[in-house]
Amino acid sequence: MSSDNQWTALGPAAIGFQTDASRIAYGVNVQGTTAGVYGESLANSPGSRQAPTGTGVCGLGDIVGVIGQGDPDGPVPTAPELQTGVMGLGGEIGVSGTGDSFGVQGQSFFEDAEGSKGTGVQGTSNQGVGVWGVSSGDVGGQIPPYIGVFGSAQFNSSDPYPVANFDRNRATGVLGIGDNYGGAFQATPQLDPFAGKSPTFANVQLTPIDLPDNPESAPATRFPPQKPPIAPDLPLVGQPGDMIMVNQTGRGVQGAQLWVCLRPPPGSRPAGTLWARVTFDYLYETRPMP
Repeated sequence: MSSDNQWTALGPAAIGFQTDASRIAYGVNVQGTTAGVYGESLANSPGSRQAPTGTGVCGLGDIVGVIGQGDPDGPVPTAPELQTGVMGLGGEIGVSGTGDSFGVQGQSFFEDAEGSKGTGVQGTSNQGVGVWGVSSGDVGGQIPPYIGVFGSAQFNSSDPYPVANFDRNRATGVLGIGDNYGGAFQATPQLDPFAGKSPTFANVQLTPIDLPDNPESAPATRFPPQKPPIAPDLPLVGQPGDMIMVNQTGRGVQGAQLWVCLRPPPGSRPAGTLWARVTFDYLYETRPMP
């Protein structure tokens, strides 16, 4: 059905509108003051056809809102297991976002009967990086970059750029803020069937920075000799900067211990890795106020 100002396909038909020509530059070129394109696939449509003003493409679906396929030779996208706002599929990059404020922003409203929540942004890669966040700052190099990846888990979200810490937060790769933990890192070691233990399972890798000598440094001093403790079953393989928090359960020192890898094993043999335990000069036990 058509009129002077609107054309509506009433069906029944498999396709309401299509183009079939190899000499058309744009298959569909539309503009709108509220939304350029509104696409909907719902079993029970409310019929509202509403989108935020100033939206280029608005997709609403029972399973997927918008699917972007960047590999012409790739398979036909299959429906995800969970309701997804935007699904990006590509031979190299699934979703690429660039913006002055946010490159990619995701929000999930899912909550099951047990109170489990969904995921705002999920990135999966078979070989490369699941989620890659880059902040390069001002093009001219006058403004330092800000934060590559920012994660927040708070009931009352705080500003990632507080005034007191603004300069300190600049040029930060990963910044985590949470009501309980700013960041939690857990390794998932894979057991070595030949050695019978995990070859490496560092919680955190702090890559050492090369620095020149300081001629003004005080001469090195040795600690008084003492009986070495019984070490935990540390990994056979490690890289300088690997940090492991372990809970020793044998005859050694009980409780949590922090170990740092100082030297990797020589050659290809998993032996000779040098680990150092971080010791503390004072211990305080917190007690309730009287």
